[in-house]
Amino acid sequence: MRAAPALALALAVLGAALAVAACNGGSERAGEAAKEDVRGMRDFLRDRGITIDTRLPER
Repeated sequence: MRAAPALALALAVLGAALAVAACNGGSERAGEAAKEDVRGMRDFLRDRGITIDTRLPER
């Protein structure tokens, strides 16, 4: 299963980006860079037919 490592990597990148964005001491520029990294990873995976739903569930 080749999708599992790609999915694990995508989730790790997404988690790191969210941690940077949520950090009170993080700069706005670092948050924007993290968002761009996540978008790049999302596009990379989408080009290979892998989609990840990053929406938060409704309460």
